[in-house]
Amino acid sequence: MFSNLCYYVEALRLGESTCEAFYQGILQKGVYSSVIKYWDYLRQLNHDFNESSRSAVNQYSFLNDDGLETVEQMESLYFATALNTLIDELESDIDNFFTKEINQDKILFIVYVVYLVVVYVIIWVQFVAEMQHELWKTKSVLSILHPELIMTIPEIKNYILSNSSTVFFSKGKK
Repeated sequence: MFSNLCYYVEALRLGESTCEAFYQGILQKGVYSSVIKYWDYLRQLNHDFNESSRSAVNQYSFLNDDGLETVEQMESLYFATALNTLIDELESDIDNFFTKEINQDKILFIVYVVYLVVVYVIIWVQFVAEMQHELWKTKSVLSILHPELIMTIPEIKNYILSNSSTVFFSKGKK
């Protein structure tokens, strides 16, 4: 943006010395200074034209002015090439940014999935193992007691009947 514009227009085959000598060396000050000088000259040219008598001779002299030809060359040769180079650099940087962003998102997702697997293995598997152990203890206690004994103790009978999805014992049996 602020570097020598002639560095970016070597593909025009005009030569770096021609570029550096162009319009009193303004292109060496960068795109920013060159564009300001370009618009300043156009504004001055517009002002001079509006203040003139607009006769055919004045119109002809404005259209054939060396400064206008210089400004046209500056725009078509130097600015177009330099700005296209800047646009290409911008597109490249945007592509690189989004490629890095996508890669970072992929890595973050993989880390998240690994974290979930670790949490599952550490917490959930231990919880299931503990539940299986509790279930085994309960089954062991119940297998020791005879069904007739279970039915004679009202607290155990009521607990089993209230928490069971199926009724193991018929109501007619006592």
